[in-house]
Amino acid sequence: ENDLESALLSNIKEMKNGITDFQGYKVIVLIDRTPFESDDKTVLYSEFTGTKLYEVKSKKVVELDGKDILPDIGPGKDYEANTGNPEILQKFIQYGKKYYPAEKYALIIGGHGDGAAKKKRSIISDTSLSRTSPRAAGNDFTDNDKLFLSEITEVLTANESVDLLGFDACYMGSIEVAYQFRPGNGGFNAQILV
Repeated sequence: ENDLESALLSNIKEMKNGITDFQGYKVIVLIDRTPFESDDKTVLYSEFTGTKLYEVKSKKVVELDGKDILPDIGPGKDYEANTGNPEILQKFIQYGKKYYPAEKYALIIGGHGDGAAKKKRSIISDTSLSRTSPRAAGNDFTDNDKLFLSEITEVLTANESVDLLGFDACYMGSIEVAYQFRPGNGGFNAQILV
């Protein structure tokens, strides 16, 4: 939920055009749109603010119900999630693993990024963490929050681990980020970092 929404919607549009149904993989998206950027009605078929789940299919998206894991999200529901909260990320991964079981999992986190942040959630109110000064991945402008790497490690467990972790965000391709999510770290990890 930030000023990179047009890039995210462009990525979803590319996925719709590139996916071939019934090829052995599924793509689900959790998107949190911001009131300042949500004027596109074409990619997701509606203009909305808030948080929704979609399955991306060939040439279309299908809005999903969050069921028991993300019960506030679903068709006809108006929910605003704090996507800077690692518990939302944890629930999204749990949802994917429960309702889209697979042999391999990939997770891509998009938004602003600023590498291996040392600051934690408790200092979010610090004015140095303004919307224009990202300190982590996955900024949420409405909640003035960010998804700090240390929070991911503290909240997510080995059960939420993925095979491939991708960051569609600046400055995330460092050895510190790779070390944070290395295989065998005892918690959330990934075999491959992109």
